[in-house]
Amino acid sequence: MEEYNYEKNMKQDIIELVNSYGWPETGGEFYDMCENELWADDSITGNGGGYYDNIVNCAEYISRNLPLAIEAMNDFGVETKNLPRDDRIYQHLDSLIRCYLFEGVVADIMNERYPED
Repeated sequence: MEEYNYEKNMKQDIIELVNSYGWPETGGEFYDMCENELWADDSITGNGGGYYDNIVNCAEYISRNLPLAIEAMNDFGVETKNLPRDDRIYQHLDSLIRCYLFEGVVADIMNERYPED
């Protein structure tokens, strides 16, 4: 089973969304855009009140990335008792992973797009 690459997919999603907005002139402006707008955008993190994807797809992403889900849970201090006890758990874990990786993906894009900033 091939691993779902969260970083690659998130990077592509961020680039596509910023392309639709227009790229800021500086890395600082890009960072602010990411922190103020993209962080809570369901199409990037699933952190805006909805989810990034449906339960079936999220279950597949999580099943291919269990160690990453555990790492994200540990980093954010999430205990399993606080997760939903139904299929929504997959969407919650998917959003958790996306939030966990968000800063690193943004930093990678900044380094590529704004190397002098």
